[in-house]
Amino acid sequence: MSGYNNIQSEYRLLLDTDRLSQCWLSGTHCEVVASALKSNPSHLTELDMSGNNLQDSSVKLLCAGLESPNCRLETLSLSGCLITEEGCTSLASALSSNPSHLRELDLSYNDPGDSGMKLLSAGLKDPGWRLDTLRAEPAGVRWLRPGLRKYSCQLTIDTNTVNTNLQLSDNNRNLSGTITEKHPSPPPPPPPPPPPPLSLTEQQCSGFLVPQCPCAECKECLLLEKHSDC
Repeated sequence: MSGYNNIQSEYRLLLDTDRLSQCWLSGTHCEVVASALKSNPSHLTELDMSGNNLQDSSVKLLCAGLESPNCRLETLSLSGCLITEEGCTSLASALSSNPSHLRELDLSYNDPGDSGMKLLSAGLKDPGWRLDTLRAEPAGVRWLRPGLRKYSCQLTIDTNTVNTNLQLSDNNRNLSGTITEKHPSPPPPPPPPPPPPLSLTEQQCSGFLVPQCPCAECKECLLLEKHSDC
């Protein structure tokens, strides 16, 4: 009994922050939260329990507090808590018993099913209910998988583009084989840059002067190449 009282004291302290998301809560913790909601007076108006694997059994325990006339809760988040139609039925029943306070309910990332959504959606239209915001999308069976597995998905292989060395099985979801990659040869290095143009002075070209050339024009020429027709 002392262990239960310690848990109760701990979670009453946590309830002061209104946030119990992703705290690995269990059914025992939901009983403690329900006790806080039933207390007189109950000052708790917002409660975030999203990201806990509560399932329908723990939600049913929580509903014992929601249906209490002392409960003043206005906002409740149960996103990603593995809730199905059964849990939604318990929530709808609790809100029918105490419809005058809760105005916002988040059930996204659960699987409320058609019947669960029908019951809660009826509360939105009921003038006796104060509920005016109900979030239930995304929803589906895939969100009932605990942990990170709910975010996984199955991939298939495109048979038109798969490597021919691979063998497909299990409806194209499994493959086996070995792919040998052929790495292309590296490109050849670029050619060296051309040498800079030669610029020779008259003194450097003196060795190319044509000796004893009789024409006056050739006396002003320096390069032997210029006298090929003399």
